[in-house]
Amino acid sequence: MTTPSAPNESPKADGETREPLTAIALIRRIKGGELSSKNLSPEDRRLCVAHLKAEGISISETAEVLQVSERTIARDRKHNYESNAIARDPRLAGEVAGRAMQEAENVINHLRRVAREKHASSANKIEAERAVWDVTRQLAQILQSLGFLPTAAHEINARLMHSFGEPLTPEGALAELERLLRIQKDAVKDDEQSGAVMEHASQLIQSAAATINSPPPTDPSAMKPEDDRATQS
Repeated sequence: MTTPSAPNESPKADGETREPLTAIALIRRIKGGELSSKNLSPEDRRLCVAHLKAEGISISETAEVLQVSERTIARDRKHNYESNAIARDPRLAGEVAGRAMQEAENVINHLRRVAREKHASSANKIEAERAVWDVTRQLAQILQSLGFLPTAAHEINARLMHSFGEPLTPEGALAELERLLRIQKDAVKDDEQSGAVMEHASQLIQSAAATINSPPPTDPSAMKPEDDRATQS
């Protein structure tokens, strides 16, 4: 004698473990009238909702297929989003970086294998090498964004933190700004827009230097009485 299988389980002989039905199998049973959506557990219904969404099925069409309200489908989709939310984890950046490096290496090896084929034309070989460069450059950008490769901004910030270990005087701040501008000028000397920014920054430096080197203004209230009499006479 066999035990009736649950709606979300495939029928098996007694003593065998029943495997849960996939979303496709559940949807097929609902469409064929073998299974009522009312007998679906919330977990199975959300599984079907996730599958139909991945297939590009709208909320209204999903509600029609599963024979429930659109509000229920919207609620199930929201639950699926929340269940798949990613928590902040320092290890995640390392995992993403490792996956990116592995995929980039696979793509580069495939491109170079294609370029080595006997019937590959010179144009195809050049295009493959260009694609290899693009993959390498994009990988470097990904690693920089994840903090695994330094950028110019990071290097400057580190040097600033080291230099600013002690309180800065106005003269020291001015000297540090001039040093950073020299670094920036060397890095972008061919960029016209950056050149205009550099010129404006140089004007600011000159203005700051003039302010630092100029004597402090005289406070009229601090004048001595003799100075008042001399002024009146």
